[in-house]
Amino acid sequence: MVSSEFKLAVANNDILLTRIMLKDALILDPTFEKFDEMMVHVRRNIPDILVPFDGDYLENDRNKWDIDVMNRELVQLLDNFSEIRIKHLKQVVSVVLAQKAQQIRNNRVIQKRSNDNLDKKYHNRMEAWVNIKKSTSAINNVIQSVGDSKILSNNDIVEIEKKANQILRFVSMYRRNK
Repeated sequence: MVSSEFKLAVANNDILLTRIMLKDALILDPTFEKFDEMMVHVRRNIPDILVPFDGDYLENDRNKWDIDVMNRELVQLLDNFSEIRIKHLKQVVSVVLAQKAQQIRNNRVIQKRSNDNLDKKYHNRMEAWVNIKKSTSAINNVIQSVGDSKILSNNDIVEIEKKANQILRFVSMYRRNK
């Protein structure tokens, strides 16, 4: 999700701040998921955010790519915010910060599994709640049908017992999914 600070910079047409925030996104999230999301927002609102490539030197020797090369190219990006420079910088960052990128990807997988598990627990809890209400309502119906006579037939007793056992099972299900 694009931050409100970023949206404000874009809304104010603050090109320098927008570019700085985009540049920072490249290294804060070397999977580039955040950067790409931010670029979609920028392109809709500041179509001229990108400039033509200035033709200056890009270090293409992968063996030389290190933190210093990455930092120099990040600085150059602010002077020449071009598609070619961004693409090249993504390659450099993906090599230099490969371990960080993998850690972020792993954390996202863990977070997604956790969220999926929470969603499943919530669904199970709500299912239990609905069934508790249904079983309770069924017991109330039996009691109301008896009315003032207060005499339960064997069928009534069996039905109440059956619904009470269902309530106990669904309460247990609810508790497990808290």
